[in-house]
Amino acid sequence: MKHLVAEAMDSGAVGMSIGLIYLPGCYAETDELIELAEVLAEKGGFYASHIRGKGPTLIEAVKEAIEISERASIPVEISHPISMIGTDASSRASYGFLGRGKPHPRSYGTHPRVIKRYCREKKILSLSEVVRKMASLPAQKLGLSGRGLLKEGMWADIVLFDKDQIADLATFQNQHQYPRGIEYVIVNGIRTVENGEHTEQLAGKILRKGSTRNIR
Repeated sequence: MKHLVAEAMDSGAVGMSIGLIYLPGCYAETDELIELAEVLAEKGGFYASHIRGKGPTLIEAVKEAIEISERASIPVEISHPISMIGTDASSRASYGFLGRGKPHPRSYGTHPRVIKRYCREKKILSLSEVVRKMASLPAQKLGLSGRGLLKEGMWADIVLFDKDQIADLATFQNQHQYPRGIEYVIVNGIRTVENGEHTEQLAGKILRKGSTRNIR
């Protein structure tokens, strides 16, 4: 496994993410994780963990993540705080192969839900703060050069939305529903969603750590 981690890092990976609360990750022992994290540290990566527990086991789970970080001398990202905002859901569509099955509603609504609930309704976070947590901060953390900011010379990855209307619509009963309030999505300078409809343009590319290029 150490060889596989090293190989992935040499191929452009930014780090390792593991779900210790799920199968089969829950069977991994702390010492095993430390050995893998040491490989990551040598390659300049970081360790991200969906820690083993919550509720009564939360403190011990956080302690384990800190121990791995300290013993392997590597940055750790606990996949629960709201320092950055993302989703572990897969890409979905309401048609074709990606429209099969019954995915978690977050596949369609994570980011709109955050804006609707925590910006517009509860007013816990400002819109600019949320956009930073969704865009520039993850790009910086992952070492994605040329991404995450609206700035001359950067790759044009842009979402145009109505801050007063944006909302998640997907539910556990009806998962395949696009959010409301997103009119345009531009990927690498190409209009991918226009007037709320997919243009059938496939402009996304593989991104590797530190690279300003798109990998075809």
